[in-house]
Amino acid sequence: MSEMFLHGVLLMLGSSLLLGAATADPRDLPAEATFADLVRAAQAADPKTDAKAGCLLRMERDTAGRARLSAALIPPEERGPAPRELPADLSGLLSRGQDLALDTPLGRYGSRHAGVVLTSLVPVSRSLLSGLVPVLAVTARGTLFTVVAPPETFKQGPRAERLGPAEIARLQKEILPAAHGVIVTAEAGVKMAQLAKVLGLLRDFPGQVVLATARAGNEAAPGPEIIHRNASPLASDHRDASPLAMDPTCARESMDIPPGETPGYFPPRVSFSAVAAAQQETQRLCEGSLPRDGGGVFSVSLRIGKDGRVSKACFVHPSGDEATRACVLAAAQRHRFPRILGGTFLNLGFEVKLLPQGVVQHALCSP
Repeated sequence: MSEMFLHGVLLMLGSSLLLGAATADPRDLPAEATFADLVRAAQAADPKTDAKAGCLLRMERDTAGRARLSAALIPPEERGPAPRELPADLSGLLSRGQDLALDTPLGRYGSRHAGVVLTSLVPVSRSLLSGLVPVLAVTARGTLFTVVAPPETFKQGPRAERLGPAEIARLQKEILPAAHGVIVTAEAGVKMAQLAKVLGLLRDFPGQVVLATARAGNEAAPGPEIIHRNASPLASDHRDASPLAMDPTCARESMDIPPGETPGYFPPRVSFSAVAAAQQETQRLCEGSLPRDGGGVFSVSLRIGKDGRVSKACFVHPSGDEATRACVLAAAQRHRFPRILGGTFLNLGFEVKLLPQGVVQHALCSP
């Protein structure tokens, strides 16, 4: 074999190796990768790749602990500014009793004067941005639990608690069943195996799991502030500018007993099944047409006639965008309930959570 031929083969091999390095998928993370590497991968990755995986992280069992960032990511044009530096000591940052906020493409949710600001790496539904949102912060010294809360919820900011076995059991039994979503963040140096262990606590959690970065706060929000009225999130920017007065919101007396009418009832089993059917029909009719940043939790109050037809429907707390509110109300008014017993009408309420397609991402992919 000639020396010139060997030289040519080496040149070709070198070119292919360089080409491979240039086209490596940033979502593939080596075993020694840290949370800082994951954040860099999220900033470099094509947001459309793996967008339908439905989970945040996949640990590759047969490749010595390597991981893949499988999350659907926020498109570059909707992202906030990239963090200059991730905190090396998240424990110290969260142990000072400071309020938290979450920055999303929808706006900022949480305290107006947050000492710690979380920035979502993945799309977020409006349904997450209501009430207390649990936060799991993974650090070198263990996992901390805290919350993002509406403004003025705490006189002083919540002090993060370290999760031991008893606290983890309480988290899974009492807190997660009542939550619409969970935010997970980590210190810069946390390894993927440690992050995956915490995400594993959320494997069966049906709500949104949001990956976020953390930084010291006390600066102005980069976008609209998400405000609260009656615990319902409403964006204060142009995307939700319809005046609330135009929505059919329940007046205090709207569900009183009408003159000459007698309240009826459903048997308990029928009541549960009737509400479940109304929720499912509303989801079927309205969820597929949600805008990407739409959705929310909708509390509807109904007056049902003796024949099961809805004679009146209104929102207890308006939420979400105008088109979705109209769809929910129309679906509720159109739904046919069973005949009521023992009276001429029945006042009934139900709550339905609507999420845009692809927004709910679970913690870990199945191996």
